[in-house]
Amino acid sequence: MARVLTTAAGSDIGVGAIQSLEQAGHNVVAVDMDSYSAGLYIADDAATVPPATHDDWPNAMSAIVQQYDVDVVIPLIDPELSELSRLREALCDTVPILTPRIQLVSSLQDKFEACKLLSKKGLPVPETCLASDAAHLSPSDFPRFVKPRVAHGSRGTYLAHSMTDVEDFVEESQYPMDDMLIQQYIEGTEYTSNVTVTQENELLSIVTKEVPIKRGNTIWGVTRNSPPIKNLCEDVYESLDPSGPLNVQQILAEDGTPYILEINPRFSGSSCLTVEAGVNEFDLLVRAALGEEVNRSQTFKEGIGILRYTDQIYIREDSVLTEWEPDH
Repeated sequence: MARVLTTAAGSDIGVGAIQSLEQAGHNVVAVDMDSYSAGLYIADDAATVPPATHDDWPNAMSAIVQQYDVDVVIPLIDPELSELSRLREALCDTVPILTPRIQLVSSLQDKFEACKLLSKKGLPVPETCLASDAAHLSPSDFPRFVKPRVAHGSRGTYLAHSMTDVEDFVEESQYPMDDMLIQQYIEGTEYTSNVTVTQENELLSIVTKEVPIKRGNTIWGVTRNSPPIKNLCEDVYESLDPSGPLNVQQILAEDGTPYILEINPRFSGSSCLTVEAGVNEFDLLVRAALGEEVNRSQTFKEGIGILRYTDQIYIREDSVLTEWEPDH
């Protein structure tokens, strides 16, 4: 099996990735900027790194790849996706990096540009404008969601009931008006879908999940087959040619129309639920990246739910890793 470098070992998505890869028999090298991240101590090997925005992050990652003879790298959080070009340059294309193509990553990270791209492709999205360009909105257009155009997942989202609410929220957020979106509020059922696509742009699976409770991350979700949601995911794949994993956030309106709320160009915090439902997308994409034949797996177990809770591990004090420090 492969030796895989995963990031964000202190996060839900990082721990889920480590467990899913080890479950499939892979050797995991986990990294995080915080030496007290629990995931570092459940992985086979671990190291600390600087923040992704640090000048030395790409070289630190490259050194770990060389030290542990890593076969595949999986960046898991948004700040790292913003630095993909630097990471690829540091690695000199010696190992696969499991993300969609860089141009698409850049477009999708900016939620306003993403809405324009999706709309141009004919994909359904809620009406969206910048907070600085909202003079046309009338009181009857509310409520509307307000959120940063560049953000981590769905954090920082607020339901405004008037333009005054919007202005107060933007002022409190300290974002410029040009950096905040106002988006149509649609009544319906929210879904999060994992669209598993190889670097060769082969679609392997789509796993759709209903998300009744979400507070930044999925608190309670359940695998649910929804033909309209799945069909829209297929349209996303065909329109965007991602060449990597996507997490598509959608809402199924009360009239049965699906809309795309946003697309994260990476694995998701609920990827572990995808694995539990029978589709280990981490394993599938690692093996595909290394040239193995993998089966298209369009089926998953329905009615599998996820609940999150706090757990703990115990380690010796002298086994705590040291924080990353630059070489002098």
